[in-house]
Amino acid sequence: MRSPRRRPSRLASATPVPPAPHHPPPGSRPRRRPVALARLLAALVAIATLCAPARRATACGCFVMSNAATPVIQAGERILFSRNDGVVTAYIQIQYQGAADQFGWLLPLPSVPTLEVGTDVLFAALQARTDPTLPVTTDAAVCARGGDVIGCGAGAAASSTGCAADGECQITGQPNLYCIRGSCIFVQPSADLGASSPLVVEDSIGPYDFAVLKADDASAMLGWLRDNRFFVPAGTDGALTPYVHPGAYFLALKLRSGRAAGDVQPVVVRYASDLPMIPIVLTAVGAVPNMGILVWELGEGRAIPRNYYHTALDWTALDWQRVLGGNAGAAYNDLFQRAIDEGPGHHTFVTEYAGPSSVMDGALAAPPIDRATLARVSDVVEYVDALAALPGSLGAVPASLVGVLREHIAEPKELVAEGVPEASFYGALVPILHWWRARYPEARLAFDAQATTDDLMTRVVEPLQRALTLLGGHPYLTRLHTTLSPVDMTADPVFSENAALPAVSNRHAFTASQDCQGGVTVTGDDLEGGRIVLRQGQPEANYQGLPASRRIEALRDSGPSEVVVDNAGVIVHLSPGGGCRVPGSPAARGSLALLALCMLGLRAGTRWRRG
Repeated sequence: MRSPRRRPSRLASATPVPPAPHHPPPGSRPRRRPVALARLLAALVAIATLCAPARRATACGCFVMSNAATPVIQAGERILFSRNDGVVTAYIQIQYQGAADQFGWLLPLPSVPTLEVGTDVLFAALQARTDPTLPVTTDAAVCARGGDVIGCGAGAAASSTGCAADGECQITGQPNLYCIRGSCIFVQPSADLGASSPLVVEDSIGPYDFAVLKADDASAMLGWLRDNRFFVPAGTDGALTPYVHPGAYFLALKLRSGRAAGDVQPVVVRYASDLPMIPIVLTAVGAVPNMGILVWELGEGRAIPRNYYHTALDWTALDWQRVLGGNAGAAYNDLFQRAIDEGPGHHTFVTEYAGPSSVMDGALAAPPIDRATLARVSDVVEYVDALAALPGSLGAVPASLVGVLREHIAEPKELVAEGVPEASFYGALVPILHWWRARYPEARLAFDAQATTDDLMTRVVEPLQRALTLLGGHPYLTRLHTTLSPVDMTADPVFSENAALPAVSNRHAFTASQDCQGGVTVTGDDLEGGRIVLRQGQPEANYQGLPASRRIEALRDSGPSEVVVDNAGVIVHLSPGGGCRVPGSPAARGSLALLALCMLGLRAGTRWRRG
């Protein structure tokens, strides 16, 4: 049972220095009985063999490697942050399953935001380009002779800042817009508000009705939401407490009347703030155990978790039997989760990519739609044919596109009578509509091409174009990953940058060489010491007992990391290969000096193998 934790201070306060967790020294482990003489001699022979000069293998069996080296990472929260001149942009993917009338989303904010809709395609592209990969190749020189062989801009203000050089808002046709930190933001006139009303902004965008409310008083805010039919999940009242104070705001979303749960799409929130933050304390109301949280940040340098720990993984502790068996993705996910569990209070992030944002070049493309031409295609079959012919449009159908087509193209009554399920109709729209036209050539379907095209541009094409602009506006991209259970959601993670920290690759390549006795040597730059030796007949001993964290550290806005847990000594002491894990040339490995080092490491290696 975990000890109770103190309530975290407000995020606006000074960044706390994480306490150094207690870690028992390696020498505190129970003593073991002496090794039998026969086992000692056998181990000496084995170590001398490993340390001897390399010989050509003439009859060794090769193992077959799989390409399944990319883990499947499913995150409950996926957010892209960027900062520019005191304005934070939070691109948030909202994941929801349930009844449309029970969709309720609350986001605490430090200032009045602007709102626009985003696209799920951005997150698919971000994940595809920054997912960690673990390719493993075999050493052909060894195996060649063998025989057997992984809550944002409001209305028109969303498309641009809209502010002139003199500070006047250039957007016309909408009153009460003011330039605030370079963006046009709607501000409700105070004369229109009752003395007790928390309402600041009320409007609609894409599939949502939204409201921005003052967070001076939780009772007044919740009362307004319920009176105006915004769904408030049970248990929300108590979770709001850390965010309710004068000068704070809440953004509330609900689906517009007639919309389905499948119409939910990302939102892009822009608000004045020094640093981006995730309101994880409030998220705990609807969270699940070990909920994945993926954060990307665009900026000038590497992003850091400012008030959480940071963990560097111990790649030696991978389940190498699964890696070499073709399931490196599952092995990575297991290593990652164990490393998060080792963090104090589970409050730690792993950096899975940090480097140039150009890694996203070519990952996104907005379909080249001629709006006027498409709006004149009045026949529904010809219309979907025109969409299908566009590169990058219907090939991988984003949820927002399906939502647009569902709203504007009703399933023909003839197909309903034939028993075609709605999901099947919209899931294969082009071939099913062609089949319908061939079977019922005289049938007609009411269709408004202009309204469909307008909605398509607003909810699909323009969000893609804005996402491309956002990605191109910053030179550096960082991906941070963690998991949290509701009991751990006691402090809202805040993010900043430290340009002095090194880049982090998402590619972790290894080479595996099999010897004639069935042992495997794995080499790679990410391994502590450069290589490990996996012994035949000891699959469980090749990874168990090692810490999953190479080190746990606190990161600051400048300067090097502050290491609070360093497991390097423990990893070298316990890792497969024992004291024989010494990199060098074959000639050096055959020297008497190196053989002496191997003999010195004998006691540690044989003791570990018995554990």
